[in-house]
Parts: sequence; C-alpha cells; structure tokens
Amino acid sequence: PQNKIRTGIGYTPEKGFQANLSYQWDQAYTSNNSTFPGVIDAKSLVDLGVGYQFDNGLTLEASATNLLNNEFRALPNFPKIGRTITARALYNF
Repeated sequence: PQNKIRTGIGYTPEKGFQANLSYQWDQAYTSNNSTFPGVIDAKSLVDLGVGYQFDNGLTLEASATNLLNNEFRALPNFPKIGRTITARALYNF
C-alpha cells in the first residue's frame, strides 16, 4: 500500500499490571504478485494486550490481535484472517 498508519501506547512497569494498545490502517492497493494478482482491500486493526507480573517471577499475559475481528486477506484469494487471542504464563527463575 502507498499509505499505512500504525500507532500505539504501552504501559510496562517492572512489576504489576501491564497493557498495550495499538491501531493499524493500511490503504487498499492492487497486488502485482504474478500468482495472486488483484485488489487487496484496506484494513483497520486494533490489537490489545494485558498482563500482570507478580513479585515471585510469574507473569500472566493475554493478547488479542485484530480485536474487532475485521477480516482481511494478505493477498487476493488467500484465506481471510480474523481475530487471534492468545494467553501465556511465564516464570523467571
């Protein structure tokens, strides 16, 4: 795409509550890929992550990519990509 916007904000202290929020917009464009030519629609995505870091080394996190489930395709005729939610637990010894 000729124009893209991405912005975000994060709150990440060493301990306690952590969070991040980001927004991405890509302008529609025409793919000149010889295998997958065609128009790729504009996309508008919101990502969110939250977590908590405990004093004992344990961190719990959850994140959502494309939180609002605005489906899009990476290239024409590719499968649609929707929301992805992940969670993880980390322990630092």
